[in-house]
This record gives sequence, C-alpha cells and structure tokens, in this order.
Amino acid sequence: MKKMILLAVLVLILLVSMAGICFAMSKNKTYTSQQESTIEIEPFASRVSRFWSWFEEHRTELESVPERGEKNMSELVDKLAEGMQIIGDGVYFNVGNRELTFCVEENTECYYLYPWLVESMPESLRETWTVYPCKQPENKTDFDFGMFDKKISVSDILVSAEYNDKGNSFDVHFYHPVLSELTEDESVQAFYIILELIIGEGTVYNYINEVKPTDKTAGMMPIGDVAEYMKSAIESHGQKYYTEPFLPWCTYQGKPVADSNNEREDIISGASCYMDLNREYLDGDRKIYDALAEKGAVALMLILNQPEGMETGDFLETV
Repeated sequence: MKKMILLAVLVLILLVSMAGICFAMSKNKTYTSQQESTIEIEPFASRVSRFWSWFEEHRTELESVPERGEKNMSELVDKLAEGMQIIGDGVYFNVGNRELTFCVEENTECYYLYPWLVESMPESLRETWTVYPCKQPENKTDFDFGMFDKKISVSDILVSAEYNDKGNSFDVHFYHPVLSELTEDESVQAFYIILELIIGEGTVYNYINEVKPTDKTAGMMPIGDVAEYMKSAIESHGQKYYTEPFLPWCTYQGKPVADSNNEREDIISGASCYMDLNREYLDGDRKIYDALAEKGAVALMLILNQPEGMETGDFLETV
C-alpha cells in the first residue's frame, strides 16, 4: 500500500487560480462574525466585476478631471471613493493622472485580494490606466510628511537595519528629532507610513520584522539609502529581492495532544501561503478571517493526500 501524507492548505475562495492557490466563486452566503451576528455578504468576485463595470461606465468623467487642472483632483478622488464602496468599506487608494494605486494600510488580507482585483481589470482600461495593488517604491525623500500635528522633513530621517538571515527580514531603528517628540506608538505609526511611501508596501510586508525609535544615531544611514541597503543584504545571502508582495508557501508541523481543546491539533503537517491567518486559526482567533469575510472572501482548511514520492512543491502546483 502506498504511504500517504496529510497536507493542510489554507486557501481563499475567490474565483481565480494563481501560484498554486485554489480559488472559486460562490453564491451569496451568510456570515457569522466573532460576535455571532449573521449578515448577507456579496462575494468578492462579484464586487470586483461590478467595480470595473462602474469604472468603465464613468471612464470619460474619471479621465477628463485631471485634464482640467490639479485643482480639480479632489473631484476625481470623491468620484473614485464612490466607486470604492462597491468593493467595501475602508478601501484606501491614491490617484493621479490615469494612475490608480490601492493601499493596503496594514490590512494584510488585501495583499491577497487586491492583486486579483487588478488582474481582473478589463483590457480596454489597460490601454490608458495604470493600476497597482499596493503602494509602489518611490525611492525619493525630498518631501515633507505631516501627522499628529507635526511636520517632518523625510530626508532628515536616519535609520539602521539589522538583517536576520534566518527570517530573511530586518529590524529597523529610526531617528528624527520631530518623531522623538511623539509617543513611541505614534512615532512607530508615522514611521511605518513613511517607510511604505519610500520602499513600497510590498517591500515592508516582505522584509520588515520590527521598527523602533532610537536616539543613538552612530552608524545610521539616511532613509533614502535603506532600499538599496536591504536589496544588497538580501541578494548577498543568495535571496531574491521582491518589491511586490511575496506570498510563498510555508510548511508547518504540530504534534497532536491528547484531550486538547485547541483547534486543529490533529494536523501533523501542513502548508499555507498566509501564515498570519494560519496562526490566528490555530490560536482560535478570527480577526483576519472576519476581515476576509467582510470583503466576500472565505478562508478554509483543506485536507489533501500527497502521494508518496512527490515533492511538496510539485504537489502544491497541481492542487
């Protein structure tokens, strides 16, 4: 008899197939939140279809506003905000002259939803519009940033980045005299936003483990040098540097515990492309699950049989 291996895979139900993730579309379903309230939700795939239909319908208006001058850009923002309500609440974006950037703003589920939303953009719109699923790297610091009633000259921010080769990630310390006037939580929040503007949300998600303020500036570099420093450190360790969200499959193992009440402790080995969601699930938490459900996506655990002799990577590609 062939030996079989149980493999647990976390997937999102959306109607797409990419990078080994299984996606499908479902009809409207009821959703029970952590507070046990039941509401009707529209599938994310349906929202995406309606959004691009709305975009095409209002295309002439959206494209003509910037041509009338920069002072009319607020009109464009307001009109797009109307369309974003089709996708759901809390959809952040930046818009320029026929360039639209969705912003994740720490809602990690959007790293999985927005790329598919952008890929679903009609070909007719691609001729004139450029759309990104998250903030792109700017690699420039010649701007001022305002937050918490403070104005910060970004080019004056100093940083240090300590590379962890096991996690392929960085712990970043930062200093700016104005940021030092804020509470630690406020300064960290402001710095995260600044860092995302400079190196991109994808890069921050891929490689930044922790950020902390410091007043020890010896050996620190200007923030404008951090992207090249990170790229060099990663590549010198034989890794590829990604500026788009990198969502690899990760494996995990657990040991069944007799008479345990913890969920899924019978899973001995598994793989996931969204380990934060996986960790929350194993801990009995539902924050990410609820955030996905509110946007019309469903996360689930699949138990699959992996044939003996087949590599896990090859197996995931066939799922």
